[in-house]
Amino acid sequence: MKKRIVGLVYLFPFLTGGIYFIYWILSLIYEINQYFNEEKIKFKLLLVNFIITIIAYLSLLSIIILLNRDNRLVFLLLFICFALAIYCFYLIISTLLKIVKYVFIIQEMEGIEPKINKEFCLVMFIIYFIGIIILQNNINKIAMKQSEKKEEEKYGA
Repeated sequence: MKKRIVGLVYLFPFLTGGIYFIYWILSLIYEINQYFNEEKIKFKLLLVNFIITIIAYLSLLSIIILLNRDNRLVFLLLFICFALAIYCFYLIISTLLKIVKYVFIIQEMEGIEPKINKEFCLVMFIIYFIGIIILQNNINKIAMKQSEKKEEEKYGA
């Protein structure tokens, strides 16, 4: 797993309009799958879901902008956009649940204490978006433990 600067991981989603957040989630999925040497979280399926949802959302928004505001079709399209936004939120939350679950499992396997508090982390994602800091901090612990293991193997200590 890759060590990242926690403050930048928290700041970049705001600076990039959420694009870095999706990149970060996909990177974590890739790293977790690499750690276990198997696909614990379906990377390609999630990527396709994100892409289709975002393209559909942006397409509908562009149609809404082009249509006359008095058109009744606008209300239907706004409702569909709202449903797509809810679905995207669901994708993110369900994926974060899986990521936090596997980070907890990895911490157990590596003997890292204190382990991530799954429920608190999820609540902090939903309420304050501070779950990013909590999750990345715990991933950094794993990355440090892995680098210590590599050093020990390298020098035979």
